[in-house]
Amino acid sequence: HCGRSGWGVQLANTGTDLAADDKHIRRNHANRSGRFRALIAATREAESSDDLNNPDNTDSRLVWFDAPARSFTTQRPEPDDDDYRAGLILPVLMLTGDEADQQSKADECPSCGKSDAIRFLGSAVATLISVTMSNLFGAANVDPSDKKALVFADSVQDAAHYAGFISARSHSITLRAVLREGLADGPQTLPELTSRVLELAWGDRFRRYRILPNELAGDPGMAPFWTSANKSGIPISVRTKARNRLEFDANLEFGLSGSFGRTLERTGSAWAQVGTPAPAALAELARQVLAEVDQDRLDAPLAAADDELLVRWVRGVLERMRTQGAIDHPWFAPFITGDGNRFFLWGGRKRNVGMPAFPTGRATPGFPYIGGSPAPVGKGNSSKTMLLEPVAGSRSWYADWTRKVLQVPAGLGGVLAKELLIRLSTAGILDTASTKQGRTVFKIPPDRLVVGPVAAEDLARRKVLLRCDICRTPYSGGPETVAALADGPCMSLRCAGHLRREAGDPDNAYRKLYESSDMRKVVSREHTSLLSNATRAEYE
Repeated sequence: HCGRSGWGVQLANTGTDLAADDKHIRRNHANRSGRFRALIAATREAESSDDLNNPDNTDSRLVWFDAPARSFTTQRPEPDDDDYRAGLILPVLMLTGDEADQQSKADECPSCGKSDAIRFLGSAVATLISVTMSNLFGAANVDPSDKKALVFADSVQDAAHYAGFISARSHSITLRAVLREGLADGPQTLPELTSRVLELAWGDRFRRYRILPNELAGDPGMAPFWTSANKSGIPISVRTKARNRLEFDANLEFGLSGSFGRTLERTGSAWAQVGTPAPAALAELARQVLAEVDQDRLDAPLAAADDELLVRWVRGVLERMRTQGAIDHPWFAPFITGDGNRFFLWGGRKRNVGMPAFPTGRATPGFPYIGGSPAPVGKGNSSKTMLLEPVAGSRSWYADWTRKVLQVPAGLGGVLAKELLIRLSTAGILDTASTKQGRTVFKIPPDRLVVGPVAAEDLARRKVLLRCDICRTPYSGGPETVAALADGPCMSLRCAGHLRREAGDPDNAYRKLYESSDMRKVVSREHTSLLSNATRAEYE
C-alpha cells in the first residue's frame, strides 16, 4: 500500500532473536506463523529527532537489527560501535508489543499500519508479459489483424497462470484507458463519468466489449451488450448490470485501489477528491466542532485556529475515507449492514449481479464507524474480524490524524474526529448507514466523488502529487486536496514526517498508454496438451 520495502525474517519462539534456521521464512509466512516479521528499512526514521526524542511516542516501531548477533534492540548503538560503523546494525521498522504476533498473521505493515500489506517480490514474468501484450495490442500503428501472439511457457502450470493473468491484467489497463477517455471533457462526478463512458460506447460494439470484465464478457446472458448493433437492441436488465459493474470498477479505481499499482492516480493520468463547499465553509464547519468541545480539556483554545489548519484537518479525514474505499455503492450495503463481515464481499456476495469477490488477501473497503459494541477480533484474516474502521478510539487513524494536525491528545482526537464526521453528514457531504449491531457507518456519496484529468503542466508543477519526507509514502489527489495537505503531517499512522509537493513525469509510459484511444482487451487462453484437439483448434 505505501510502497516501502525491506526483508522478511523468522523470530525464535520467544524473545526478539532470530530463529536458528532461515530456510523456511516464506513457508512460515504462508502458514500464518505469528513469529514471522516484516522489516522495513528505516534510515530516515532513525535520522528523525522527532522519532528518537519525543517522550510521548510510546508506540514507535523503530528498532535496531544487529545482523551479526541476529537480534533486535530498541537501544540506538553508540556512534563509535564497530558493527554500526560497518553498516551491520541497521534501523528498521518492525511490529512490536503484545499484539505483534496477531498483527503479523494479518500481514500488517510496520510503516503504514494497513493489513494485507506484505508481499514477497518475484521476477514478475507474468506482469511483464501482460504489459507487453497490452502495449503491443494497443499500438495504433499495428494492423488489427496482426494483434495476436503465441506465448511459450516452461510448463503447463505456467501457461494456465499466464493465460488467466494476462486477461485479468489487460482488463485493468484497458479499463483505465476507457475511464481516462471519458475524462477528456474535464472533471466529473463518478456517476457522470460512468454515463459518459457508456455514451461513448453505445454506437460501437468494440467499445462496449472492452468495458466488460472477463467474467461478464464470457457470460452468455451478457452477450447482447456487445453483440447488438446498437443500444436499442440491448435489454434494459443487461444495460443495468453493465452500468452497475462499470460504476463499481470506477469506484475502486478512484478509491480503494487507487493508491497502489500503476493506477490512473499514481501515474499522473487522473486525480480524484471529495467535492466539498469552499475552504472557508469547511473551516467554519470544523470550527463549530471545536467550539462544542469542553475547552477545559484543551491546552489552548482551538476554536481560534486558522482556516488553513482546519481545512487540512477536514480534507485529511475525507481523503482517508476515499483512499480506504469508503465510497458508497449498492453492492456494499450488505457488508455495511452486516458490521463489516467479509462474508458479504466473498461467499455471500450477490454473484448474479456481477459483483466481484473479495477473498482473503484482497483489500476491503474501510468504512469508518462510531458507536456499537466492541468490535469482534479474529485471528489474522479470520472471518470473525470486523473490517469496518473505528473512529473514536485513541489508537485509531482518525484520532492520530487529529492529534497530529491540531496538537491535541490522542484520546481527545478520537472525540473530535467523531464529531467532525457527524457534522459532515449533517452538511450532506457524507451519508450514514446503521449496522445490525447498532453502529453508525459513514460513507462518501458517489456524486460527491469528483475525478478529473491531469494536465502535463499540472503534473510537472507539483499540483497533484505529495510524498512524505520521512517514510517516503507517495500520495495523490485533486489540486484542492494537495494544496490543503502540502507541508502538513504525513497521513501514515505513527509517521512523524511531513508531506511535500512532488513533480511527476508527464512523459511516463503508463500515462501515454492510458491516453491511447485504441487500447483493447487481450483475450488469452491456455493452449496446451491438456486441452482436446478440437478445443485447441478452436483457439487457433
